Amino acid sequence: MSVVAKANVYFGGNVVSHTVLLQGGGKKTLGLIRKGSFHFDTGAPELMEIVDGSCNVMIDGENEVRAYGPGTRFEVPGKSGFRIEVLDGICQYICSFLPRRGRWRFPRKVPSPGHCPPEICIRKSGRHQGDLFPK
Repeated sequence: MSVVAKANVYFGGNVVSHTVLLQGGGKKTLGLIRKGSFHFDTGAPELMEIVDGSCNVMIDGENEVRAYGPGTRFEVPGKSGFRIEVLDGICQYICSFLPRRGRWRFPRKVPSPGHCPPEICIRKSGRHQGDLFPK
């Protein structure tokens, strides 16, 4: 695990985070959001955990604003976005970047025909097809 020393600074310093690089290629950011309303776009799916403070969130494509406080979390789909509003004080969070869902994954070593577990492959016309149905 390593931490990127340079801060990620958004919206004139009203949102600040630091990136934590995990073993195995995972990534999280630890940050804070000051009073205000801010919109973020997402590339990868994200899990936002609220550590301290409170916020109101509306995920793009939804019509409901939801309130979150310490110990709560919400997920945001990849290639989407969300508006987060802090009404008072500072909201501290941990953002985990989740693996993309719905991508085709192929095993590193292709099993021989007849030895392919059904959860990772299918057969079509007698040929191995890889994982066409992500979990």
